[in-house]
Amino acid sequence: IDIATYLVLSCIMGETKVPSKEEILQMNKDLIMDCMDIPYARGNVDRPYNIVLQEAYDEGDIPDTQACDEAISGFDLRILAQAARDGHYPVDFGSMKGLSKLGKMLLELEMNEGNDGGEGDSRHQTTVHDLTEKQCERFKSLHTENVGVPLKERWITLDHSLSPVDMVDGNQKK
Repeated sequence: IDIATYLVLSCIMGETKVPSKEEILQMNKDLIMDCMDIPYARGNVDRPYNIVLQEAYDEGDIPDTQACDEAISGFDLRILAQAARDGHYPVDFGSMKGLSKLGKMLLELEMNEGNDGGEGDSRHQTTVHDLTEKQCERFKSLHTENVGVPLKERWITLDHSLSPVDMVDGNQKK
């Protein structure tokens, strides 16, 4: 929403040219051509390919889902990065041509989302604040690159009158 707001405001203020109908059609064609190299993305726009992909999947010939998920997420983030660049967003995530260091960090965060690292935490995580120590090591701030610290209990049920030091799980390594 933030990036879309910057893009719309940039167009309204005349800082970014609103593309013509022909330019939009060409941009859409370029996006479709870019997604042809990503199996699952191509399956969404190329029906015959989707049928072949589904048949291969049914026969147990499953492509590397981690690589496919990363390719799709990277593609989506490149679209977002280009919108941010076009809208003069103050953070550089890269462009359609490739992700910046920050964009790559964001992709890594997205790929780790929902991955409990095999720990099977019984606290039913609901936010990034509800991670175990091992899980916190995989998540870094995009701006400071600091890793998180595990809290004593779920963030939503934590006694927020405590000092930040008292909220942190004391069992973590120093």
